[in-house]
Amino acid sequence: MPNLSDSTRKALNICRNNIFVIQNYEKSIEIINNLLTIAQDEEINFIKFHLGTLYFENLEFEKAKSIFIELGEKYQVGYCELLLGDIEAARKSWDDAPDSGPVNWARCLPDLLNLDVTQIPTFLQIRNHLEIDLTYLIRSNNLSFANNLIECSQVFITINLETYKYIGRALLNNNYPNLGLKYLLEGQEALPQDPEIYFHLAQYSIMTNQLVECKHLLKKCLNINKYYSPARKLLQICENQL
Repeated sequence: MPNLSDSTRKALNICRNNIFVIQNYEKSIEIINNLLTIAQDEEINFIKFHLGTLYFENLEFEKAKSIFIELGEKYQVGYCELLLGDIEAARKSWDDAPDSGPVNWARCLPDLLNLDVTQIPTFLQIRNHLEIDLTYLIRSNNLSFANNLIECSQVFITINLETYKYIGRALLNNNYPNLGLKYLLEGQEALPQDPEIYFHLAQYSIMTNQLVECKHLLKKCLNINKYYSPARKLLQICENQL
């Protein structure tokens, strides 16, 4: 990362606040574009990468892809191509990208999305990438790709027992709560002492106004891990509603 001027650092902090607190991508993109007009030469590529990431997060994949191509970021280019629906273009970008853990997972994706599991991902690759990739596939309306990746879960579960939890959470958080419940229950069967699974089941219960069940699940979660703070917060909300 280059040394950033105080004005650049301040502008980027404002962007992060707009993204993570206010969730105003348009304002963040405006700030970054204005920043590029006054940035020092050594800052420009770093700022452009932020702009590409903003476009990506705002599901403007063509704009993001153009920036990442300019910067030579083949890993990010591949994801833009995938989410634009072109698996083979994504495969080529990832084949040309420098080796890394994320790239090695990405190189598995084209075959996995075609239900070909000859390349088996690792435990860490599943943990680090499965949930977030499912989220982007759903958000970008690549539902057939998302479904095929979920279909590979029967292989993934033999490598990482948290697989069903990751899938259930991605579905729960992206407007497929009933399907998410199915995978969370399978996750509970695979890992009956995982407090996170009880917490997510409680989230489903409060979504569906099953407050008594929600409270019961949260208490099970806290019996396993009494320090699990998200469960404590949700339990307070649940008890207030009761």
